Amino acid sequence: MAIYMDHAATTPISDIALAEFNKQLQAIGNPSSLHSFGRDTRRALEEARERLASFINCQPSEIIFTASGTEADNLAIKGLYWKSGKKVILVSAIEHHAVLDPAKWLVDKEGAELIEIPVTQEGVIDLVFLQNVVAKRGSEIALISVMHSNNETGALQPIEKVIEIAGQIP
Repeated sequence: MAIYMDHAATTPISDIALAEFNKQLQAIGNPSSLHSFGRDTRRALEEARERLASFINCQPSEIIFTASGTEADNLAIKGLYWKSGKKVILVSAIEHHAVLDPAKWLVDKEGAELIEIPVTQEGVIDLVFLQNVVAKRGSEIALISVMHSNNETGALQPIEKVIEIAGQIP
């Protein structure tokens, strides 16, 4: 029996997801096309969006499909920054480059201020540092990004505490 140990790079697709993926691969029609094949594909896409929205208790319009995690991170970081009208971005010092790169791009191109949240020797973010920055500059903060599970060290971050400290900050 083979044991796969590189889930940090990619995780094998589940049987259920693979079956649905293969089903959709066999469908033809661009979901933006007006012919019946396109309408069928659009219907399947929108039904998937509705199922996901129902599962995570949000509006279907809040579900955006992207081609990768990097694309999703870019969309989230830049979108939240631009929507907020605020200039400060907080990220953990151990964030993935898919988060760090768009944050640094916003610094270079949009005048954002990037504050990195330091981590302890155990690889966990410094909650006191985060608490202090939010207390002093909360009204200036566009977003806070902290990865739940570090893909290199395996350290789990105290996300519930981050959410508590963040309050209404995304």
